[in-house]
Amino acid sequence: MGTLGTDISENDLYKDLEIEFFDLYNTGIDAQTISEQVIKNHNESLNSDEDSNNFWLAIADFQWQCKSLNNEALSKVNQIVESKSDLDLWRELDASEININEREKKKFYDSIFSKGDCIIYKLENNKYGASLIVYEEKQTESGQNWLLISDINSTSEPSIAEIKKANVSYLERNNTRHNSRPLIMGIGATEFGINKDNNLEIIKIGYNKVLW
Repeated sequence: MGTLGTDISENDLYKDLEIEFFDLYNTGIDAQTISEQVIKNHNESLNSDEDSNNFWLAIADFQWQCKSLNNEALSKVNQIVESKSDLDLWRELDASEININEREKKKFYDSIFSKGDCIIYKLENNKYGASLIVYEEKQTESGQNWLLISDINSTSEPSIAEIKKANVSYLERNNTRHNSRPLIMGIGATEFGINKDNNLEIIKIGYNKVLW
């Protein structure tokens, strides 16, 4: 196991697989087909106690980068994390406890909301706003959602009809509207109900798959 550091990308196998995977991906082949091909090409790594963990961590990372993380790769990663087999291997290879602590996997989260959800919330001025969820994540360190902010600024909870008629808010700098920069806010799964500084109190999530 040629190891360059404690990050999942800091080993020789990851570097080799990365070239193989993305050379194919850049030709237009989908990530799932590539994964199947790479798995077939690397039986030796899959059957190696030293390389199998690095192999699956790499494949899951590549799929995630392509927004195509499948259940097989996710299940393998969860198994590695829960069994602590990767950490045990590092101990067998006489790694320092400092490196083992650095290697230990962080907890991953799904986004709170799904792409297409519409949420209503209280603004700082005590009025109501609404946003469309335009991005979601599965099993990442932050579980990010991206919110496309509408221009709703209502004294009462907006109706579905009002939300459909709403416009997108745009970024303003020096009192000048930047038409090319719609206002999008990112917020992670761990921030809901924990980070009180985000000024986002969710009132309703009832309008699913609303498109403006």
